[in-house]
Amino acid sequence: IAAETADVHAIVRGFEKKREDDAAALEQQRQAVEAARAAAYHHEKAAEAAEILESKRSSRGKKLAFAGLPHTDHIKGIFSEDVVCIATDGNATITIYEHAAWAWTPGLPTALHNKLTGRQKTLPRPTIVALGSESRYYIAFADGQAVWHGPGEMASVLLDVALTSLHGGVRSVAFGEGFDTFFLVFNDGWWHAPGMPAGLGRLMESRKCRPDLKCVSLGPNGEWFLEAQNGRSWWG
Repeated sequence: IAAETADVHAIVRGFEKKREDDAAALEQQRQAVEAARAAAYHHEKAAEAAEILESKRSSRGKKLAFAGLPHTDHIKGIFSEDVVCIATDGNATITIYEHAAWAWTPGLPTALHNKLTGRQKTLPRPTIVALGSESRYYIAFADGQAVWHGPGEMASVLLDVALTSLHGGVRSVAFGEGFDTFFLVFNDGWWHAPGMPAGLGRLMESRKCRPDLKCVSLGPNGEWFLEAQNGRSWWG
């Protein structure tokens, strides 16, 4: 009887061991499936992020063409496809990158240079920068703060926008031929410009001054460029 009992116990233990092994194997399979699903999900998300990033880079442009600027080699060295904003006043050039870094060539306005030199990488990164003649500049940061040097009217408008969140904030800033000439474009498409080159003024009139702008650039000698939110652009 004892031998028979031992045999039964051995059989039971064998069944239990097989059941435990089967359960362990099933759990391993489940974990493997979950790991494969997670890997596929992360791969899909990474592919989507890469596609979105490539679309953004293509939209803003991945190549640079310029003429007549000093520090040519320096400019070429600091430009890459991950530049999100670039500005020049005809003397200095500054770039802002996707990865929260920035670079510039010699000749940056002293006040702006002092603001950026030694700025800790842990602080909110620059998002928008604009340069103009007579040491005019504008720079905004990811936390919504901005500093600038420019005409009084521009300062008044920018302060109103900052205090009231009017128009969803600033999208682009351009400085024109004279110290008091500037063009602000806001995130909702509205804009403010106390004066502008004649050709740009005629275009704005023909478009009935529609609040659908994406960005405007101005040059020191009456040059201008305008892009609307529908992707159309004009220049002169």
